[in-house]
Amino acid sequence: SLGRITAVVQALRVYTHRDHRGTPAVTDLAEQIDAVLELSKTRLGGGIRILRDYAGLPKYRCYTDKLQQVWMALIDNALDAVGETGTLAVHGRETSEGIKVSVEDSGPGIPEDLAHRIFEPFFTTKPAGEGYGLGLATALEIVRSHRGRLEFESRPGRTVFTVSLPSAGIVPVGKSSGKNRDD
Repeated sequence: SLGRITAVVQALRVYTHRDHRGTPAVTDLAEQIDAVLELSKTRLGGGIRILRDYAGLPKYRCYTDKLQQVWMALIDNALDAVGETGTLAVHGRETSEGIKVSVEDSGPGIPEDLAHRIFEPFFTTKPAGEGYGLGLATALEIVRSHRGRLEFESRPGRTVFTVSLPSAGIVPVGKSSGKNRDD
């Protein structure tokens, strides 16, 4: 359909757009993740539990809109994996190297024979017509543009994607905000 073609073209534009002409801005990562989780709640049934554990995340200088796309891709994929019942957890903390944010789900896991392809553009484990295969490829490109890493580990019943961002972007002023609560 025309709508699907338009969506694919827009996804391609996002994936291929590596121009960061904008200026990095100070971003409250906890608020940003909260916003994505709130937007995602429209997709939730009563059987999905969301755990938030990212108190103490410092403010971070980054390309705000781009980093928000990373959280959206990881959270959307986790919700797709969980289905109608299960758990989605977001953990975040400051480390000696920088910041780590993990998105964990209790879905079926990524089949071992497909794991090596998970970041390939246009590769998807979703049924035909349900995914473009650009979410993780785009997320990886964005994280790398911030000089970070995007890694995952998976087994049946648990998949964790971890974003590691370098300490250079941490803003050492003011009080950090974060949330620790279960929904």
